[in-house]
Amino acid sequence: MITVAAIRALQHLVKMGHKPLAKKIHKALTTGETAHFKSWDERRAFDVVRKSLLDSKPFKNNKIIFPDGTIIRREGAYQPMFGKHKRGKGPNKDAGKGAYGRGLYTSQKKVPMTDVDLKDPFSHKKEQVIHETLSDFIPAMKDYMGTKRGKKSAFKVYRTAAGMRLFDVSKISRRDKPAYYEEVWDALGGDGSYRGFSIGRGDYSARIMPKPGRTKNIWGLPGNVKTGKFAKQNPGEFIAAQRKPGSIIKGVDADIDPRSLAEVNLYHDMLIRGILERKAKRKGRVPGLEGLMSLIAMK
Repeated sequence: MITVAAIRALQHLVKMGHKPLAKKIHKALTTGETAHFKSWDERRAFDVVRKSLLDSKPFKNNKIIFPDGTIIRREGAYQPMFGKHKRGKGPNKDAGKGAYGRGLYTSQKKVPMTDVDLKDPFSHKKEQVIHETLSDFIPAMKDYMGTKRGKKSAFKVYRTAAGMRLFDVSKISRRDKPAYYEEVWDALGGDGSYRGFSIGRGDYSARIMPKPGRTKNIWGLPGNVKTGKFAKQNPGEFIAAQRKPGSIIKGVDADIDPRSLAEVNLYHDMLIRGILERKAKRKGRVPGLEGLMSLIAMK
């Protein structure tokens, strides 16, 4: 299941005197249980070997390719500011010492996606944030929907733990390549890092698993709260959820592409529901690719 490079990384941790850490990381890779770094010594040891444990490097079978071209990727995921063991000192005293686990992502080329990062110092760098709060984002969204292209656009809008995720399910945007979608990203304040990644890969990716070690979200903070109902219904790391499930923000001249809508429902909404349900039943463990295949097969 795991690669020779990953095995060697674990062996190196043992030689360094970090056998408990090696066991935690092995468990994260093989069972989906998050590994929380309990000390800075563990963090420094992980830093020595982490190149062999990130992205697709740890897994022999790291992706599923479906007949319609959609890909689900499995990767090693590292979050330096999350985790249950807090720092306790300094400006980031409430941040974690780090966490590691499985990463699961969809990649597709037919339904453009915009990633909007809102202010959260534990999740985003300053240069990634164009709009600090939901209140800042809403005027930009309204302005765009009044433009020539906006009038023909249609979005399924999701909130994530620290931002927004918008799938463009309009007919005018279906199959738009990332390099041609910058007009929309500019108007909506899309994350520049996501933009560069998408253009480089030639597709649109979305995370469909909880970030390892994350326990809080931004939806109870000033500027992000309307009634407070959403924050109560979606505590912690909920991956992605709509305020009104199934809703679409539609321009006055927009036509919705039923294929795009069906693909978002299948490869995003349904998988996230299934992952969260299985995570709850499996004591916090994130399922692997085999588990996702069974979710698709059950559709």
